[in-house]
Amino acid sequence: MSKIEWTDGTSNPIHLIKNDGSHGGHWCRKTSTGCAGCYSEAQNQSDFFKFASHLSYTGNPPENLILDESILKSWLKLKKSQKIFVCSMTDLFGEWVPDAWILKIFTYMRRCPNITFQILTKRPGRMLDFISRLCWRTSKDGDSLQGFIAYLGLSDRKPLQNVWLGTSIENQSALTKRARHLQEIHQRGWTTFYSVEPLLEEVNLYLRSCPVSWVIVGGESGKDARPCQPDWIQSVIEQCQQVQTPVYVKQFGSNKQSRPNCLKGKGGDFDKFPKSFQLREFPVVR
Repeated sequence: MSKIEWTDGTSNPIHLIKNDGSHGGHWCRKTSTGCAGCYSEAQNQSDFFKFASHLSYTGNPPENLILDESILKSWLKLKKSQKIFVCSMTDLFGEWVPDAWILKIFTYMRRCPNITFQILTKRPGRMLDFISRLCWRTSKDGDSLQGFIAYLGLSDRKPLQNVWLGTSIENQSALTKRARHLQEIHQRGWTTFYSVEPLLEEVNLYLRSCPVSWVIVGGESGKDARPCQPDWIQSVIEQCQQVQTPVYVKQFGSNKQSRPNCLKGKGGDFDKFPKSFQLREFPVVR
């Protein structure tokens, strides 16, 4: 089980490896103001977690970063339908992640149609470039991932129905930079979503002209959490309802000045939400 309410579990096949071959923690590179209070970096620097690398999410990628195929193979053993958040501790579409690794991950996701894989990135431009070049080839041995557009003559470029592709939106500037890429992905038939978390200001998502399949919204968690006004969350809810987009209200955030008095911690106790905020919907896959 995951503490991230909108998924059932997390899986991190990209990680560091120690000299003795054991798990060495994680790494990512911060890219925008939404990364300032990164929960993944905090976990990765905490002595509570045995795998912690204690590396900051800045600078150049460590040389001991690997793609752990044993984790990918473990997906094949999952019988129960469930949602898995892939690469929750990093960004699958970070510029340091080789195309070959992403291809391998997509290959395994295609082989697990009973599992819903959720991928969230702050770099949707690269995600668009990647899925635009994806090609599948059907042979007597079944479908396999062949690579990129060079195989177009033998390709099937239909989206994977069990893969949801999302981008993070923390403010209006992030929406301006990222929405156009996700919109093009959406137009290609993929299930798409915004994670409007941490919500740092009121945001117009322009859902009527730039639709997505799903919206998650929430305030920032952590000891130095920035404020998220309930009115900002309410605005996102109303925007979603106006165009019948499923919305998932995750939390009000840890900032005490902006969350309702009845809530503690990160403000995610759903049963104590004001009634108008008690919405945890999921998309209907096309």
